[in-house]
Amino acid sequence: MSIGTTIKKLRREKDMTQERLSEYLNISTQAVSRWETDLAMPDIMLLPVLANIFNVTTDYLLGVDITKKRERIAEYVKVAKEPYEKGDGETVISIWRKALFEFPNDYDVMEHLASALFFFGCNHDKKAYHEESLSLCEKIYGECTDDKIRNSAIQTLVYLYNMKSEKEKAKQIAKNMPTMFICSNSLLSDVLEGDELLDHERGNINKQLYFLKGNISGIAQNKIYSTEEKIQLYIIYEKIFDIIYKDDLEEMRKGYEYYYDIAKLYAKINDEENTILYLNKLKVSAIEYDKNPAYNYEYNMKSLLFKGYMRKITCSKNYNYNESMNALKKINSKCFDFVRDDPRLRAIVTELEQYAKYDY
Repeated sequence: MSIGTTIKKLRREKDMTQERLSEYLNISTQAVSRWETDLAMPDIMLLPVLANIFNVTTDYLLGVDITKKRERIAEYVKVAKEPYEKGDGETVISIWRKALFEFPNDYDVMEHLASALFFFGCNHDKKAYHEESLSLCEKIYGECTDDKIRNSAIQTLVYLYNMKSEKEKAKQIAKNMPTMFICSNSLLSDVLEGDELLDHERGNINKQLYFLKGNISGIAQNKIYSTEEKIQLYIIYEKIFDIIYKDDLEEMRKGYEYYYDIAKLYAKINDEENTILYLNKLKVSAIEYDKNPAYNYEYNMKSLLFKGYMRKITCSKNYNYNESMNALKKINSKCFDFVRDDPRLRAIVTELEQYAKYDY
């Protein structure tokens, strides 16, 4: 069905004359008549207005098969999955550029591209990536009415404004978002029952521990805390993490991030013993991670809080090497030079080198 035929059909369904439609659009009746007889096409700028008048999407006006379009976009998601997991940013971005060329006005595709540009731009320090991501997110924020797509773009937008030192913009957008007490995670806790509630609350605990680490990291940045006090703050989180995930190696192996943070703080006060201790913990976590390098899998948790809970793991990264290589790069930081010749550190490095590799 042509766009003219679609407009004619929708106009008649609304019992609207050509004259009335032309008045809404501030154009001539003859222009509407030419559309409906396929002698001309509406200006592209009028498509959103027409869609609003008839309460349909612009895709519907253009005769796009929505089901086939969603299936096609799902194919792009599937193709981008493996390079995303391996940290192959150039390939991921290329895939979503191709998708946007095929569907230039689709906000879902825009958000996927914007997210990839932001994610991989962070590690590669590519300013152009972030500028393009910002432009796409601003368009989605200003035009998209799909809450899920819009909220994802808002998250990226806040990060980008903050990185550009446009903190007031970032604050304003963030303040307009729902608080944790009215988000879906909180509201569903009052609605669900039985096993569904059990799984939901366990998932909430996993998420809350992730946020707790971020909260403690934010607190530790404040100047009111000495280096020794900052170490104690991180160790508080470590103890909580160890208590909750005591019997779950799959969760414990993810501790390398804060082990590195603690090691850096001990290095700052030249505490050799504890610096080596936490660099060794970093090593163990990284190697355990690489022994089971699957990026998307499920496992049955064993800790008391999660008894019988099937945990779904989905991982992605913005670098093209495994966690042992990542740990080696971290250990190579200048702050650890004061223990560089320590035989214990050399042993840590030697063991990591046995597992370290690039993904492509």
